[in-house]
Amino acid sequence: VDLTTLGCGWCVDNAYCASSSDDSSSEWIAGVSFAGLNNTSGDDDGYGDYTGQATLLVAGNSYPITLTPGFSFIAFSEAWRVYLDADQDGQFAETEVVFATPTASNAVVNGTMNVPVDALPGVTRLRVVMSYQNPVTEACGGFDYGETEDYCVELQGTVGMQDLANEQVVSVFPSPADRTIFFDLTEVVNGPLTITVLDESGRVVARKPLQNGRATLTTADLADGDVRLVDEHQRV
Repeated sequence: VDLTTLGCGWCVDNAYCASSSDDSSSEWIAGVSFAGLNNTSGDDDGYGDYTGQATLLVAGNSYPITLTPGFSFIAFSEAWRVYLDADQDGQFAETEVVFATPTASNAVVNGTMNVPVDALPGVTRLRVVMSYQNPVTEACGGFDYGETEDYCVELQGTVGMQDLANEQVVSVFPSPADRTIFFDLTEVVNGPLTITVLDESGRVVARKPLQNGRATLTTADLADGDVRLVDEHQRV
């Protein structure tokens, strides 16, 4: 399979509107977990940019999501909204809310995030907004208390890589990428495996062993263009 190391798609190329609270010193987003992405954080002064983290979402699928609030002292009631730029137009429409809490609570939230069936394939942005007592009415602008965090997701971005002997499939995302590529073989790997990345001339430019069927490769030092992916037995 060929991967392209240029660009991170609309997630970082689009000029998304700003979203931030006026005060996150007492309440902030402490944890976001969905589809294999698990991020813990502290007070980010109203806004946290976590677009360096990415995961794969498939259009039409539903995913469990866990959202954890953080507090300095008093546990306030928080409302949550999750927006997904499904059409990659650089905006978060009200029709692009993929998860929202029905009521405010100070507890960890466990729910289901629904990806629109007509979501366009490619890399795009997902925004998580936690606000005190009442949900925000839009994904842009300021609000009093709470926090906003942004993430990148790959929509329908699974790149199939079939092992001719074992019919294994690896998920590779995002593609294209200019900072990080994630490999996921958790459903098929039963033992050690090392990923080897080759450039267009066949020269080895990187090797990465899998940990529990997953690996993360930094692409910042790779030249722009296509690269090829093989395992240690030189199978594409």
